[in-house]
Amino acid sequence: MACCKRARLHALSGLIHGSSFLYAPVIFQLPGRRGKLSEDPRVRYAKAIRRAIENEDVPLIRFLFEEATAEVFTLRGLLPRESEVALGRLLMPKYQSGASLLLLSAETGRSAQYVAKLLRMAGAAIRPAYRPARTAHPVDLAELRRRYEAGASVAGLAHLIHYCRESTRKFLLEAGAARRAFRAE
Repeated sequence: MACCKRARLHALSGLIHGSSFLYAPVIFQLPGRRGKLSEDPRVRYAKAIRRAIENEDVPLIRFLFEEATAEVFTLRGLLPRESEVALGRLLMPKYQSGASLLLLSAETGRSAQYVAKLLRMAGAAIRPAYRPARTAHPVDLAELRRRYEAGASVAGLAHLIHYCRESTRKFLLEAGAARRAFRAE
């Protein structure tokens, strides 16, 4: 445990003073001359984040954004367009496989709006809010309708297919199931 704290302190001191710091097994050299902060911190962080993007190291990207937040007044315009597109391309496979904007924003340490902007810049189509990717849990509409008509509740079917009740109702309507009269569940 003490070793981890020592490594974290070493990383923070290296980042703050512009020298090298250790993260996982890779040593990064932040721009700067022998401990002097001769370069604009925005440029220093942009270069370090670009290297982390090239190494596909999302935890390091989050760490660098957190550190930049403490040193730089605003992160707006921190990365050039090419770096934002590269970061969007790095996040796109996770998003297309069903990860939400909130999950990706938590991984990167930026807002969901910023992550959506990155994904759009990389060419991804953004799903409406609270709509999971349909490929995450494919729904057999015929089976869903059969179970509903056999007496299964909408809530029970929703739990079974990993969707909310409203989405399950929409799937049932899409499958052509006749709506039952309201009853207390």
